[in-house]
Amino acid sequence: MPSAHDALDGLIRAYPGGYEAIAQRLGKHPSTLRNEVHPPLGSSAKLGWDTAMQVMGMCQQVGLPAALAPLDAAELAFGRTAMWLPDRAEMEPGAFEALEASATAFARMVGAFSAAVADGRVTAHERRDVEQCGLTLIARVQAIVAYAAAQHAAAMPAALREPA
Repeated sequence: MPSAHDALDGLIRAYPGGYEAIAQRLGKHPSTLRNEVHPPLGSSAKLGWDTAMQVMGMCQQVGLPAALAPLDAAELAFGRTAMWLPDRAEMEPGAFEALEASATAFARMVGAFSAAVADGRVTAHERRDVEQCGLTLIARVQAIVAYAAAQHAAAMPAALREPA
């Protein structure tokens, strides 16, 4: 996997209009942005977190599939992973729908894991499948927690509820 800077560089190049278009939207000169992404030796140029976040957001808006590749590269460097959170509709199902979805997600994860380790080695595809199933399971469990929190809040007197 490339470094976060390399991933950001590739992302900017894939954006329609590349460095010129992104730099214009950021109010920067294209060479300034290039130097921030890949500082020349002895340069004081630095890429700010806000700039990287803005670039990833712009790339998400135009539907680039690798829009979060710089974030993925940073996570990998630290041995971490982020996960997609479910949208509001998924976070507010009924109690039994939330429980059923989490049980189904758990069964899928068990199946993916069992298939992956059955032959004593795990391929990259199998690892990604197990990871995706695990992240989906976590999201489903979050839906159960959100449902319980919503039910708790609804039962409280209005004066004691936290502001939304």
